[in-house]
Amino acid sequence: MLPRPIASPANQPTPLGLRIHTLGSFRVYRDGALISESEFKTQKNRDLLKILLTYRGHGLSKDQLSDWLWPNLDPDAAGRSLRIAVSHVRHVLEPNLPHGASSSHILTTESGYGWNLATDYWLDAEEFERLARSALEQPSGGAGAETLQQLQLAVDLYRGDYLEDDRYADWAAVRREELRELRFVLLIRFAELSARQGRYRHAIALCRQVLAEDPCRESVWCQLMLYHYHAGDQSLALRAYQECRDALAVAFAVDPLPETAQLHDRIRLHQIGARNGYPEIRLISDAHQPPVSLGASPFVGREQELAWLVGQRRATLTGRSRTAVIEGEAGIGKSRLLQEFLRHAREQRALTLLGSGHQRGGALPLQPIVDALRSDIAAGQETVQYLDPVWRVELSRLVPEWGPPGGRPPPVSGDPGGGLPPGDGLIERASSCRSTTCIGPTR
Repeated sequence: MLPRPIASPANQPTPLGLRIHTLGSFRVYRDGALISESEFKTQKNRDLLKILLTYRGHGLSKDQLSDWLWPNLDPDAAGRSLRIAVSHVRHVLEPNLPHGASSSHILTTESGYGWNLATDYWLDAEEFERLARSALEQPSGGAGAETLQQLQLAVDLYRGDYLEDDRYADWAAVRREELRELRFVLLIRFAELSARQGRYRHAIALCRQVLAEDPCRESVWCQLMLYHYHAGDQSLALRAYQECRDALAVAFAVDPLPETAQLHDRIRLHQIGARNGYPEIRLISDAHQPPVSLGASPFVGREQELAWLVGQRRATLTGRSRTAVIEGEAGIGKSRLLQEFLRHAREQRALTLLGSGHQRGGALPLQPIVDALRSDIAAGQETVQYLDPVWRVELSRLVPEWGPPGGRPPPVSGDPGGGLPPGDGLIERASSCRSTTCIGPTR
């Protein structure tokens, strides 16, 4: 039988304000001061308060409380222990409570005890639930700043599972799972709203929070795949599918649903459109929203410029080259912008070549091209073998180790000077094999 709801008595004296934390470690503050464990004297006294808070608003019978707290004692001994514990907890919460006076926090009912909902207290789990349900009641399509603020406050409030130190207590299990599931729903909704605003980095982080604790939520894996893709990270989207498949195989020895596999195929073939897969997320190339920052610190202040660069690189996948110039005064973030763009390009398995030049003297001729060719040694050695031997000789003047085997090539007809310069020729050849991003000096 469920505990009976109880009514709060009228005309109660104003009690000392309590601030109670149950999400994560259990803590109780009385008028701003933490109540120490020694004040409770015993763990049973603390557990009694936890149980009353868990079933607040309901009357718990003495038999039920005794069974939870002292299951091995006979009924009479358990009843005496319960009366002593109730009296002690009441005086811990209200040190000035006269002997024999009614408590403002712990009420006596016909058959037992219950927590007074009308008393002066704040409970983190109660506040979390209020914020979460208020935000979730709002239509997802019209979420405003207030809804997003409520979502963030609720997420910040959840410091850990409900009474995580009492993980094996039967009386806390149902409440813990209720709040845990509500948190998952909250994070998923928050991720959706963040993605619809183009905040893909935040949406991805929220999905990862859910999957870290419940890796078999296939629908969340689908969201994560879409967010990565719309952020311009196809490779990470495809990798998320592999993680999903591995998690399901380990836990249940099953494959992802056909719909998940189809989503993977559409992402692989670049067949995700504005109305395909996740209709309310705008494509990054259309919305110019920033992709995920892969740096150690958050990337802020140049999101639109980064999104534009990503859009230009994606346009090269159609076979048309693009050239971008980034210029400006020192200290405005040009280098960090290029670092983020390079990270993104490399995540997409693009060949990235980086060359630099200097305004002052002392630099070698064609130094930016030499730097670019040397910036990816492995890619250069893979690509140079496709060049005509005569061009490898010309190239060896800049990068000696890339000359043809045995030194000079056999005689050839024609003038190498009439063709492409060695550096451009190699870069053109590399571009025919892989998507290539070349970055020169900034000023």
